[in-house]
Amino acid sequence: MAIVSKDLGSIAVRTGTLKAMLYYDDTMVLSSSHIPTAESSFVNIGEMLDRLERKSGIFEIGDMAVQIRDDYSNYVAGVWYKLLHGSELQIRFYLDEGAGDTFLFWGYLDNVATQVTEVFIGAEGASGRYVRGHKVKLLSLMKKITGASIASLMSTIQSANPEYYTGGAHYLSIRRLFSSFIKNALGATYFDQDSSVVINSSNNLQYAYRTGTLPTYTYNFVGLDKLFMCLDSSGNFNFYTDTDSSYPNWTDRYSTAGELLKALSLEFGVVPRYYWDIANSRHCFELQERGRNGSFVTFPSDTLKSSTIQPVSEIKASDVKVVRVNDTAYISSRNPQKTSHEVEIQVNFIAGLITGDHSTGVDWYEQLVIFNSGTLYDIYKAKYWDVASGSMTDTGLSAGSVNHTLDAVRKLYDGIFITRSKKVIRRVYRGIQGSVDGGSTYTHTVLVPGCRTQIHDGIASANYYANDVKKSVSRKETTIDWIGE
Repeated sequence: MAIVSKDLGSIAVRTGTLKAMLYYDDTMVLSSSHIPTAESSFVNIGEMLDRLERKSGIFEIGDMAVQIRDDYSNYVAGVWYKLLHGSELQIRFYLDEGAGDTFLFWGYLDNVATQVTEVFIGAEGASGRYVRGHKVKLLSLMKKITGASIASLMSTIQSANPEYYTGGAHYLSIRRLFSSFIKNALGATYFDQDSSVVINSSNNLQYAYRTGTLPTYTYNFVGLDKLFMCLDSSGNFNFYTDTDSSYPNWTDRYSTAGELLKALSLEFGVVPRYYWDIANSRHCFELQERGRNGSFVTFPSDTLKSSTIQPVSEIKASDVKVVRVNDTAYISSRNPQKTSHEVEIQVNFIAGLITGDHSTGVDWYEQLVIFNSGTLYDIYKAKYWDVASGSMTDTGLSAGSVNHTLDAVRKLYDGIFITRSKKVIRRVYRGIQGSVDGGSTYTHTVLVPGCRTQIHDGIASANYYANDVKKSVSRKETTIDWIGE
C-alpha cells in the first residue's frame, strides 16, 4: 500500500479556476486512469472554514465540504466509493484568480462526517447496480498535526539537531520546536526553522538580556525568534521525556501532540495556523497573535452584503491562572485562592536567571535563554502587551525572577480574554477578495484569520481582527467574524 497522487484537473468557478490534487490509497483502484476529473466528479464545493480559536485558548480546525458524483465505468460500487474506503484520502485545492495558482485548502477525509446517499440499488452484489452520491467533509491537515501521538512527537523532537552548544548543555530554538510538529505529522524530511515556521508576530511577549556592567546595565528585549530551550550535554530532553514521577514529562502530561501544541502556543502568546507554501512545496505554520500584528485589509466598493453585531464573544473569559508545571507554589492570578479558573495555563518554561551550569541542577531543563548574534544570554526581564494601555509593559518583577514567564503570560491574557470588550461583528461580503495595498491588488489570500480591519459603528472607529473566515468559491461570498481589539 502506498499513498499516491492524481491531478484531477481544474473547474471553472465564479471566483476563478479551481485546481484539485488527490492523494489516495493505491490499493483501492487498479489504475489512476479510472479516477475521473474534478469537473466530472465535484457537484458542489462548499464553504471553507478557517478559524483561530473556538473559545478562549482553544484553537479550531478548519474544514471544507465537497459533494461528489460517483462513476461506475470500472467498478460496480463506484470509484469514489472505493477511494473513500481506503486508508487515506486527501484533496489539495489551488485557486487561480487570474495571476497564477494560490493555496486555498488541503484536507483529509473526515469519515465520521462523510455521508453516502444511495439513490438507486438495482440488485445488490458484485454484479448489481448502484447509484451513489457522496457528501464529503475534509478536515484541515492541522488536524493531523494536533491528532498525532505524543510518543511519536517526542521521538521527532529528540531527533532535531540542537543548534548551539556551550557550557555543558545543548540548546534548541523554540522555532525549531514548533517545526517538529509539522515534521512529525506530515512526513516532512526537513527541520527548516526559517521557512516552515513563520512568526507573524509583533511579539506580545518579550524577554530581555542585559549587557554592560553595574551601574549601567542595558536591557535588550527580543521576541520568540530569539528564544531557546535547554537540553543536556548529549542533546537529550531529559525532563520532557524522563519518566521520573517527581517531574511529570510531556508524555505523561499530554495525550496528543495537539494538547502540547495548545500549551506551548498559549505560553508564547501565539495561535498556529497551517498553510501550504506553493513556492517552496512546504507545509508551514504561521504563528499569529490575536490582533495587533495582522495586515489591515480593505474590500472592493459595494461588496458588504450584511452585518450583525454581538456585544460579547465566546473568547471572553472571567479569569486566568498561570502556573509553573512542576511547582504549584508558583502561581500568577488575579484570584489565586480560587479552586478553578476559566482559563488555566501551565507554563513549561521559566524565563528567569538560574544560577550555576545550565546542564545541571533541578531547574535547568525548564529554562528559556536568549541566543542573539552568536551569544547566549540569561533572561532578566519580561514585557507583555497591555491591552488597556496599548503598549508593551514591564512585569515589574526584579531582574532574574523565575516568575517572569508566569506574570507576563497571565497579564497578557488578562488583557486579551478579560479586559477587551470582545465585541464581535459578523460581516458577509460579496466575493472572496481583499487588499492590503490600498486596492491595487485584490486576492483571497489576504483574507485569513488574524487579518485586521477598521470598522466605525456610528460612535467610534476601532480595529478588529478576523477570528473566523468562511469562503465560498461557488457562491462567491466571504463571511468573517471580526473581534474587537
